[in-house]
Amino acid sequence: MEDTLLLYLSSLVCLIESVVITTSFSMSKGIKLLGIFLLYSIPLYYLLFTRSYGGTGLVWWFYLLCFNSLYILLLLFYLTYCIFKKIKSKK
Repeated sequence: MEDTLLLYLSSLVCLIESVVITTSFSMSKGIKLLGIFLLYSIPLYYLLFTRSYGGTGLVWWFYLLCFNSLYILLLLFYLTYCIFKKIKSKK
């Protein structure tokens, strides 16, 4: 259960960052980013929970963790870019 907890937490961080982008900066960009997140996570979660026999569960778990980590980094870079852009426009 601890392995899936790590996936749930990383997915929760992705969702929270998408909501912050949607509410604070751009509604359309946030919805697009949320769609991208759902586009890769739903099939991989489905494969993890239904087709994880013979060791393939570790593959789906690893793919989800890698994609979530990359997505978190992408969203962090985008958030810092938006914050710096907002600060610069106020000056």
